[in-house]
Amino acid sequence: MVVVALVVVGIATAVVVTVAMGTSDDSSTAGPTTTRPPLSGPGAELVDLVSKSGGNFDVAYTVSGQAGQSSAHLWRRPPLGRLDAESGSGDGARRNTVLMGASGPASCTAQGSGPWTCVAKPGLNLNDVGVVPPALLARLSGLEVSVADDEILGQAVRCFTLSPAQGAPEPPAELCLTPDGIAARVVTGSGRLDAVSLQRGRLPDSAFEPPAPVG
Repeated sequence: MVVVALVVVGIATAVVVTVAMGTSDDSSTAGPTTTRPPLSGPGAELVDLVSKSGGNFDVAYTVSGQAGQSSAHLWRRPPLGRLDAESGSGDGARRNTVLMGASGPASCTAQGSGPWTCVAKPGLNLNDVGVVPPALLARLSGLEVSVADDEILGQAVRCFTLSPAQGAPEPPAELCLTPDGIAARVVTGSGRLDAVSLQRGRLPDSAFEPPAPVG
């Protein structure tokens, strides 16, 4: 089963919404290699929107799933980016940050009201700091993609329904994007992510500073 993480946070515990569809990436169980045709129609439109990356923006999300509700917050000012997530409350709260800052990529975690711990994450790039991973685009040719117009937070969005192969048990997933490529809603069989606020404009340098020294 291909599992695509739609919210990537931290290096320890994580708040993750996943969409499971298609067949395994494991080469030991994969079938014969096939050549897939180039994307067209809604699939090509989705790739184009995601590639726009939204420019400079700040968007907050609620994340709902089997484990309950949590929150996520994404900041972008290319080439800088930051994704925060928090689940639980009080001493049981778990906080995670992944960022591409001026001093390089890092991942940070904290438990409850305790101190942050940050470590360098060589190899991380801006595409890894977001809610639509590049791996999703690589697998679109194996899915059926349809699209419809909607409105979220007073803004027009294009909502793409990603359906697995006919007969597969996984339900379709939905990914809604603004015209400049910002993810406003993600719905899967295991949970959903909804934008609750969205602001555009240049963000301050402080938004991309780690919450603790990077070790």
